[in-house]
Amino acid sequence: MAKRECYICKGKVKENVTVYGHYKSELSTTSHMKWYQTWKGLLLILFILGVFIGACEEKPTSVALNEANKNSENNDQTDEKSKLLNSYFGDFQQAKKVKSQAKESLRVWEPQVKYSLTLSPALRKVMLDGVTQLDIEYDEIWTSDNDGGLGKNDIYKLYWKENKVQACTIEKYYDSDPLTGEKLSEPSHKIWNIYSRYPRASPWHLLKIQLRLP
Repeated sequence: MAKRECYICKGKVKENVTVYGHYKSELSTTSHMKWYQTWKGLLLILFILGVFIGACEEKPTSVALNEANKNSENNDQTDEKSKLLNSYFGDFQQAKKVKSQAKESLRVWEPQVKYSLTLSPALRKVMLDGVTQLDIEYDEIWTSDNDGGLGKNDIYKLYWKENKVQACTIEKYYDSDPLTGEKLSEPSHKIWNIYSRYPRASPWHLLKIQLRLP
């Protein structure tokens, strides 16, 4: 005859016995399993393990966090160049890029400044939209001159320092003095506008907002 085990003393009991031992243990026809041996207990254990493992995976170490922050800062620096490849300040996809550490004093061409001062305030604001002079340090220059060899289109230059653009200049081709109309002996490109990173010149300020530049 089949036997089963007493859940108190572990003694072997005949299948048809319902009361066993001096302690009068009542034996049911189902086995007496502990809570973790039941299917509900197993599900609870699996659920707790799942929560614990998920928490461990989602919480990176302090080393990983520091590395992520460092990578984010580096991406911000290099991303500034990618954002300005084609923007308000010109198309620099095919720009000439020269790395050279130097200082330079940028100035809007004086006849152009004088001519702008004779215009109405509204037109003057358009003509002198940036700053008229700027002393700058740089380690790289991007020059965009997409005129197809005609030599009369505007030239845009971006001045960089440690992967952050410091200024942009727009050079226009002049063959005469804008104030007097006299022909120039040597027609050439002259600085028409300067946009500095730091003063709140309107196009620069709007671009910083648009591109989220620092």
